[in-house]
Amino acid sequence: MVITDISNCKRNKNRVNVYVDGTFAFALYLETAMQYGLKKDMDITGLDLRKIAEDDEKKYSMDLALKYISYQMRSRRDVLKKLRQKEISDETAEWTTGKLEEMGYINDRAFAEMYAAELKERMGGRGIAHKLFEKGIDKEVAEETLQGLGSFREAAKIQAESLYEKYRDLDAKKAREKVFRTLAVRGFETEDILQAIREYGAQQE
Repeated sequence: MVITDISNCKRNKNRVNVYVDGTFAFALYLETAMQYGLKKDMDITGLDLRKIAEDDEKKYSMDLALKYISYQMRSRRDVLKKLRQKEISDETAEWTTGKLEEMGYINDRAFAEMYAAELKERMGGRGIAHKLFEKGIDKEVAEETLQGLGSFREAAKIQAESLYEKYRDLDAKKAREKVFRTLAVRGFETEDILQAIREYGAQQE
């Protein structure tokens, strides 16, 4: 088994195509190829190609993950899902997210606090908890995050006023029912919804 050619990948300048005995064999990062001293006319019969592939997949996985989290903060589950979509093995995906957690690039607690604060503008506690669980946030972390958000009463009031404006062409009873159902679906507590509806009604008197 002899490397007959090594050429640059057209889609990624950091990777190379390796041809063995005249046939395309695999693609690697240039860094991996240099690490193992791969070059044209080299006999690779005794090399552990599986180990080389595993090391290269880790580099590829880390590169994908870093690009993914560079746009915005992500939860650990989000990153795992993204890597698996790119056909990264479960073992390598777990290794990658573990390394990123060690380096502080993935922090589910910080993510939960940021994400929950954004959601509070339009959702209640139950709705936010559901969203956090979808992101793979631990139950204890989710509960502590919600406690840190304080009351949702003001958010319910703001949402109620916006919804009443949306349903202004309906009669009062139907508008009230729609506002109640919508806020309930968004995860607001019944007490906060009723308070918001009462306050809006008082404002209209």
